[in-house]
Amino acid sequence: METQLWYKSFKKKAIDVDEAGRKVSGMLASFGNIDDGRDMLLKGCFAKSITEHGPNSDSDRKILFLWGHDEKDPIGRFTALEEIDKGLYFEADIDDVPSGNRALKQYASGTLNQHSIGFSYVWDKMEYIEDGDFFMVKEVKLYEGSAVAFGMNERTPFLGFK
Repeated sequence: METQLWYKSFKKKAIDVDEAGRKVSGMLASFGNIDDGRDMLLKGCFAKSITEHGPNSDSDRKILFLWGHDEKDPIGRFTALEEIDKGLYFEADIDDVPSGNRALKQYASGTLNQHSIGFSYVWDKMEYIEDGDFFMVKEVKLYEGSAVAFGMNERTPFLGFK
């Protein structure tokens, strides 16, 4: 059976910019609200992925930081991924590559202010809530986080640059 990769996007305006430091921080996901894809991500849904493939794991297949979900265009590396009460917090170093430089410029101008995640569902860790017409998501396999033009969940804060 082929694994289907899904994307979730989140939005909020950047509040601080430090292009010279090339370090960014923000939120990749929001917990506890229903997004435009009719999913509610719950705290803990990324824990296994972070343990197995996060920045502090021994894995050679780390969770990637990409430009627009393009696995051929990584823009940096996550230095921190942590589930906090609001959602999935990240810190990343942006590489000196064309898309990384573009991302920094567009974060600074406010043109780029959203993030998205690439993941697959763990189907036996989901529950359909009929009266709300949404899925309660208790676990996903997280592959990447991306800088994107449009977000799916506007209630997730983006914290800006470190």
